[in-house]
Amino acid sequence: VLAVPRSRYRSSSAETVVVSVGGDGDSDVSMEATQQPVTPTWAMAGGSARDPRDRGRDRSILGPQLMANDLVAGMEVLRSRTTAGRCSQVSLNDFNGLLKLCVRRKDPRTAKEILQHMESAQTAPDEGTFSLLLKCHVASGESAIAMQLLERMIGSGIKPRMRTFVPLIHHACTEEKHNPAFAQNIFRLLSEQGLHLQEEQALPLLQVALAMDSSLGQIPFVSAVLESWASKAVQVSRLGADQIVKSASTLEAARRGLVGAEIVQIGDSGSCPRCRSQLQLNLLRSEGRKTVRDKLLTFASASRHGGHRELQEFAAWLQERPKFTVAIDAANVGYCCQNFWGGSFSIEQIDMIVKAVKQAGGRPLIVIPPLYMRDTIHSSANMLRTRASPRTSTDFEMRIKDRWQKEGLVFSPSSQSDDDWYWLYFTVAYEDLDTPVYVITNDEARDHGPRFLSERDFYRWREGCTVRFDFGTPLENPARPKHRMLKAPHLILKPPLTHTREFQWHTSKSSSTWHIPVAADNVDDTRRGTEAEQPRSWLCVTVVAEA
Repeated sequence: VLAVPRSRYRSSSAETVVVSVGGDGDSDVSMEATQQPVTPTWAMAGGSARDPRDRGRDRSILGPQLMANDLVAGMEVLRSRTTAGRCSQVSLNDFNGLLKLCVRRKDPRTAKEILQHMESAQTAPDEGTFSLLLKCHVASGESAIAMQLLERMIGSGIKPRMRTFVPLIHHACTEEKHNPAFAQNIFRLLSEQGLHLQEEQALPLLQVALAMDSSLGQIPFVSAVLESWASKAVQVSRLGADQIVKSASTLEAARRGLVGAEIVQIGDSGSCPRCRSQLQLNLLRSEGRKTVRDKLLTFASASRHGGHRELQEFAAWLQERPKFTVAIDAANVGYCCQNFWGGSFSIEQIDMIVKAVKQAGGRPLIVIPPLYMRDTIHSSANMLRTRASPRTSTDFEMRIKDRWQKEGLVFSPSSQSDDDWYWLYFTVAYEDLDTPVYVITNDEARDHGPRFLSERDFYRWREGCTVRFDFGTPLENPARPKHRMLKAPHLILKPPLTHTREFQWHTSKSSSTWHIPVAADNVDDTRRGTEAEQPRSWLCVTVVAEA
């Protein structure tokens, strides 16, 4: 007899399913009900005795009026409850719902009355309440009152969000575009709250800043707007760049040669053809490098197979040996160009890169999973579709691996660890920045880097230390000579860029120039292949101080 409790079901009593199996194999199923009450799941662990299916019922006093978008009827109900002394029963959501209707109707007078009712009911406004009030007053042209509400909001300890400032920014850059002090005041309050501009907010503020007179602090305001924007972004959209160029060309200062904006093409040299400025290579700083190390150890500690301990051992292992200058992502190199019939993990491709690093005077570190150091070689991804079997390493391949081991160039993490952790850690392991280290891989690291670095620092790290590679044609499978390639493979290494694709600015006593990368249409402009670097679009903005 098997007794199976059914307490997982929501019922008024506990039930037990009794299954009796006879000798002939037939089973008899019966259900016995006991008198023990079963506590519903939603009432366990100190939960509310209210059924969640009833949650929200009768809580909205103004529900019918809000559903019908009827502001007049909603205000009548609110006034009647205030007169009867029952305004406290109106929830914050009801008040905010009425404010939304005021925004739609651009009715600041009713919005003020709603705020007075909230004060009578002793209902504290939240960030959403102030955002709606600001939007309503700005839409009606009452920017001064909106600024007072914003300062009241900040003074009461409520932290505004970017959406709170959006109506004010739009108003400052349209209706009050000839009043730059208003825009500067908004930007000051926004920065004091630790908020950073995105392209949608930065573009209109930048247009106002470019139109300012230099005597009013034009260059510092332009710099502050771009710096706030650059803290969260690495490029501008093509549409945004065209908008800045068009706006700058219509200014009186542009006709006098004091303001200019143009989209230019900058190649590998990093020299701007318009202003002759040289773009810089901005590498990850010491704080960012420490952040990468700490985050990698944190992620490894979440592993169930001792990843944290192994990564710490790897860090100590590096310090005990002569400094390596280049790490090789062996899994990425070995499988390159091998996804064809007869292709397999190529030890020879890895050795080609090892020899190239040595010839350049470097000391390579081969980070390779242990299964590729065994006597068997796995096929490429093609094996998964053809169900091909791993092959035995040739004598030539075994001699290559023995040579690596004797020279102390190999580190093999455990099979349970992610080998990417180790070459990522290698790039930030050494404190000595005078001799930079690199990693040879085509891995974009998108599943790792953005988890522990900001977008700007991620590109600084990746573009400053990664070397791309290609073989043109893959090496043949030595176990299957009939698949020999017609052309010999030719190793191509693409070193890091000479400049970082991010916001850059150059200042002098009389002028300031900013360079902003322009995103290519429908193209991931942050990827970098091994082909010759094509010139990329940059927005060059110049402001000259008036004498």
